[in-house]
Amino acid sequence: MKRALCASVLVVVLGLSSVTFAASKKTSASTEKKERTTASKKQEQQVKKPVISSGQIKEVIKRHIDIVSVVNKGSYPIYDNDASIQLQLKFVKFHDERVNRFKKEDAYIICTVFHADDNTKYDIDLWVKANDKGELEVYMNKIHKKDGKPRYTYRDDEIGEVK
Repeated sequence: MKRALCASVLVVVLGLSSVTFAASKKTSASTEKKERTTASKKQEQQVKKPVISSGQIKEVIKRHIDIVSVVNKGSYPIYDNDASIQLQLKFVKFHDERVNRFKKEDAYIICTVFHADDNTKYDIDLWVKANDKGELEVYMNKIHKKDGKPRYTYRDDEIGEVK
């Protein structure tokens, strides 16, 4: 009798264990399915990200330069940290047709050419990215070169100082 009772308890325990194991398997499978669904949704969102052309970026930058220049009586102001002076520059052209991608900040960079009143040439990098509303905007500018002498470089999605 004791054996039969022990066997019954064992069956019940084992039965519960298998039910618990089966339930955990189902939970694990549903968790995996949810994770795959979430991952594929993220991939779809990344794929659906609008393609931004170099023309759009240049248009945003040109509009930015025009607006800032109108507000500042024809000049584009930028602070030169190395010389500790505020510059008033005139836009000349886009340095080249290439738009650089700065993945780390999800941004685009275009080099532009400006001249100071004394004819000093400045290459100014203007950085563009989408704001919270998804609209492209210039969010930073940096003096890349003064009279052809670089102040920093880009390497492997990092900015490096030129010494």
